[in-house]
Amino acid sequence: SIKNYRNIISNRWIKNNYKNYLVLKILKNYFFLKKKLKIKLILKKNNILIGDELPTGIIKLAKVFIAKKRKLKVGDKMSGRHGNKGIVARIVREEDMPYLEDG
Repeated sequence: SIKNYRNIISNRWIKNNYKNYLVLKILKNYFFLKKKLKIKLILKKNNILIGDELPTGIIKLAKVFIAKKRKLKVGDKMSGRHGNKGIVARIVREEDMPYLEDG
């Protein structure tokens, strides 16, 4: 059985070094996958025994946050549902635009 292979000195099973390397690699992958599947099985078993934290009858929980509606004013940041973002600005004539002495 596989358990007995662990106890045997594994550096020289086969005379060819490359084939020996492949055998060791296969065994290493086997033990890794076995451990991974064992953990997965334990998690599924605990999930069945203990159950989810959701109350009975609820399959999936979704939380929704509702924002308050208010009037927009100049300087407010906005974003749309498609990822577009911007700041609310007021359109003024060129004569009314603020300017500095140096331009």
